[in-house]
Amino acid sequence: FYPSKETREAELNYRRMGLIRFSWGVYIFTFFMGIFALATNYRWARWSGLGLLTLALALHVWDIQMRWNVLDRIPVANMYEAIVFSTACGTLLALLLEVFWPKRVFLFAGGLLGFFALSLPEVIPDKVNNDLQTMMPILDDAMLRIHTVLIIASYAVITLAFAVANCYLFVEAYRKRSIVARATIGAQIGLAACLICARLGLFEEFSPALFIAAMIGFVAAGKMLALVAFALVASKATPKWMTAGGAMHPQLATAGAPIETVTSGSGGGTSPYESHEFDKRTDTSITGVLKDFDLCQRVLLYTATVALFVGIVLGAVWADYSWGRPWGWDPKEVFALNTWLIYAILIHMRFVTKRRALWTAVLSVIGFVVMQFNWWVVNFYIVGLHSYA
Repeated sequence: FYPSKETREAELNYRRMGLIRFSWGVYIFTFFMGIFALATNYRWARWSGLGLLTLALALHVWDIQMRWNVLDRIPVANMYEAIVFSTACGTLLALLLEVFWPKRVFLFAGGLLGFFALSLPEVIPDKVNNDLQTMMPILDDAMLRIHTVLIIASYAVITLAFAVANCYLFVEAYRKRSIVARATIGAQIGLAACLICARLGLFEEFSPALFIAAMIGFVAAGKMLALVAFALVASKATPKWMTAGGAMHPQLATAGAPIETVTSGSGGGTSPYESHEFDKRTDTSITGVLKDFDLCQRVLLYTATVALFVGIVLGAVWADYSWGRPWGWDPKEVFALNTWLIYAILIHMRFVTKRRALWTAVLSVIGFVVMQFNWWVVNFYIVGLHSYA
């Protein structure tokens, strides 16, 4: 079968326009504008970020539509198409949430998702390339449009939740001085450094066992460095009235709040009570920010959990009439279930722990890592019935 003239022209236009790269560039600006809007709380920064995210998503969807026309099928049948399509689903959800529920963190999360996901074809072109490929016969089914889209869309929402969780962890680590939050951030930095070194070929001669040992070492080193770095930054950022040299006001001694001694009178200065009240207002403000982050990540996590569960069930239905059994312990099936189980544990964990928001953020990070393992290691390094996709 040879493509028609219209199809060939559509493919040429698709290649010449390269809309996905323009979209990626706009996502980069959206990401940094999202950080600025989140840090400053300026209204104009949020609206600028929304405009950039809308433009990036429009270019993104246009690229998908052009590829869909060329292939004459929904573009979700290989790694490149799954990444591009799922990213569009995630950024669309982030845009809608930010428009109707202005928290600014959705703007940041959407920019982060688009920025890093669409950079993958440039970073690892051997694994993620935009070649136009024929579709495996087993994928020529209505379930491709339902099961596959639900699964990859849930992975995009998981990534959004991961971004929000890190916002929570950063505030918790810096302002609340949480050891767990600092260690979690450090572990991610160590893991990312290990993967970058692996990409540069530093572990090519390593056996799998040695590579796992190196990864554990990187994670442990990242934790230690993060704990030291946050401790140093916190010590330099500590106000004078919280230092050991500050005097203790008698009425606040029981609360253990050291405050700076000031001389009252015409000389002016800040009253101990005013310093204490300022600290209380600051703490209340930080607590409000953390509550907002926790609420935002819960909305995303619940959405991802439901979508992933329905996708797994529909996948079992598809497997039943395609392979003759609904479940066969295929690696892809097992790790998709493992990812869902982490979020099921997360939801129930909130009923039994006191620091619910903190552990929700930590488990969100762990779930994201398991999801990435499912998407990359299982697809490319473990042989299974899903190896073609």
